[in-house]
Amino acid sequence: MAPVSRTRVAVLGTLCSLDLLLTDLLVRRGIDAVALRPEGHTAGLDAPADHPNIDPSRHVGFYASGRSLLWRLRGFGFVFTYTGQLGFDTGRLRRAYPLLRRCGWPSYAAICSGSDILERAVERGPAGRIQRATMRGAAVNVVPNYPVALANAIGLRLPRAAVLPLMQSALAPEQLRAMPPTGPSFRRPDDELLILHPSHLDWGETDRAPQRVSTKGNDRFFRALASMLPRAKRRIRVIVLDRGPDREPARRLVSELGLDDVVTWHPALTRARLLDAMRDADLVVDQFDVGGLGMTSWEAMAIGTPVLMAVDEQLDRLVHDEPVPVLNASTIEEIEDQLLRATDAAELERVAARVAAWTRTHHADAYLDRYLLYAAAATGDPALLR
Repeated sequence: MAPVSRTRVAVLGTLCSLDLLLTDLLVRRGIDAVALRPEGHTAGLDAPADHPNIDPSRHVGFYASGRSLLWRLRGFGFVFTYTGQLGFDTGRLRRAYPLLRRCGWPSYAAICSGSDILERAVERGPAGRIQRATMRGAAVNVVPNYPVALANAIGLRLPRAAVLPLMQSALAPEQLRAMPPTGPSFRRPDDELLILHPSHLDWGETDRAPQRVSTKGNDRFFRALASMLPRAKRRIRVIVLDRGPDREPARRLVSELGLDDVVTWHPALTRARLLDAMRDADLVVDQFDVGGLGMTSWEAMAIGTPVLMAVDEQLDRLVHDEPVPVLNASTIEEIEDQLLRATDAAELERVAARVAAWTRTHHADAYLDRYLLYAAAATGDPALLR
């Protein structure tokens, strides 16, 4: 019988319920894990189907202040913290953490999720200083394989960095695909190619701060769509979620390009309805600026739907043993070519088959051992890897 780990693991980071995701994966492995959250942060707990292994009474705890968070952490052997939440939520007491480590407090892994390493880590203000201090005190920094993220990690001389995928769902692909719909279909009887654009509308039109690099570049998608329509092999409808800082410029651009009859605007969706929309769509559109997989692309592919987005193919090989099967594009011309490719029903079916095959071995549970390797090294507990 494999040894059972005695290390209790805390998980911090309520962004997109990432703490619940990782806690669920750890509990499934038989690890004693608890998601620690600020009081009142209950988002995600109302969707137990997303985290089937979590018992809120056992695997979720709350803290009222930085002091109470530190007090609770004393009872754990290791901590995973997303987006620097450990540093931000302990407030000024974070400065005492190096000393507390010598007194028995746990070491931690700082997991970067996107804009924290792309933008906040290089800011000059208080938020930037807290982010950097949290990362520099970590036993390991988990950095996504985005070009700017890796450049910032190198520029900051970030210690003990590991390039790993950001896990996005506790559910296996077959579980996501088998979930019953929670509402009416997003398809219409006369839909031929249904494209879902769920990403935030953000290409820096409204927020032009010079340090912004986590934009989506979706204006290029609309321009490419307008350009390729006369050559499309079948009729197209695009559902665009009406969200993001450039939502008003996006509406103006769609009208200017003559896309009002092609684009259907839809309010932001709950997670359950977003998954429904991804299942109904033939193609999901993500981002064209960041250069790597994020939550939208991960979950769409896990469901089995092809994704149109920009991926840095060279950096992608740092974390994936075989190329990610997206419709890869960044420029207007590349996006246009991939959209034309998607209007070929047989070709899109072949892409979907490659997506289904890839996600059988590339999903959150398959990457968990890489995360646990660093926890085992920091705690001296090899049973974490059982």
